[in-house]
Amino acid sequence: MAELFTLSAPDLAALLCSRVCHDIISPVGAINNGLELLDEGGADEDAMKLIR
Repeated sequence: MAELFTLSAPDLAALLCSRVCHDIISPVGAINNGLELLDEGGADEDAMKLIR
């Protein structure tokens, strides 16, 4: 059986913030990559596929 452990409030807050930041950064990075492809020109179809 898994052992239970306790976290202090600041540690729990830090873990939650870390998870939220991780979940937000991934899609933002993908959108940024798609927009960079649009700026390069010539790869408009590939960029639109990434953004969608």
